[in-house]
Amino acid sequence: MSRQARHTARATTKRECVAPHGQVNLFKQKNLIVEIRLVKHGATHSHALRGESDLNAPSIDEVDVSDYTGAQGSPIYIRTEDDFAIQRVQVAVAGTDGAQLEAGEASLEAGGTGRWVYRAGSTIPTGTDVRISVTSTDRPGSAATMDTDKKL
Repeated sequence: MSRQARHTARATTKRECVAPHGQVNLFKQKNLIVEIRLVKHGATHSHALRGESDLNAPSIDEVDVSDYTGAQGSPIYIRTEDDFAIQRVQVAVAGTDGAQLEAGEASLEAGGTGRWVYRAGSTIPTGTDVRISVTSTDRPGSAATMDTDKKL
């Protein structure tokens, strides 16, 4: 193996290509994220390239507030998807005046349901009108937001 620097393209399909220093050969495939690594004299530098899948923002399919009562610990369920991977889901609860009442991150529900759940961190009084904003962010940083209104 030469000590000369080389480029290796690694794709989600585990296909690889190697090119001499100064050349980069990439796979052109739909919905593929490609990572380029420059290996030179034992040092590795990673550079992320945007593939076609990075151009699509995630979608939020459902925000289920039926079990959300405003009480601490009550859940908000979210179904969101992306053509690659959801990195995080954030939830914010605000009053009708726009003042934020609480916010936090949802976590992926156990058991492989594919559903995210946010549990209220504080209690909001019964009878309060709230707007629940959910933001889903994918690995490259594209985001989608959905708002849902509810009277507690």
